[in-house]
Amino acid sequence: VYVPEIWPTAAKLRGSGLANAVGRVSGIAAPYAVAYLLNNAGVTGVFTLLGGVSLATAGIILFLGIETRSASVEEIGNVIPDTKI
Repeated sequence: VYVPEIWPTAAKLRGSGLANAVGRVSGIAAPYAVAYLLNNAGVTGVFTLLGGVSLATAGIILFLGIETRSASVEEIGNVIPDTKI
């Protein structure tokens, strides 16, 4: 829900596509990482990996995320510097 709101109109499709691609790659790699950790570090290793990824994601959104509540698409687009796309 948050991804389409953080991109200015000119970059909305490209930005959402990039976020979707990263999510798909993560979805492919995660089961292999979980299987590897389960064999080598046990259940604790798996929960540590998932907890670490969750904390990293929360930290990135906390520090780099743009507040979109009560803001129009045009206002959100002005937060990000104009670039030629």
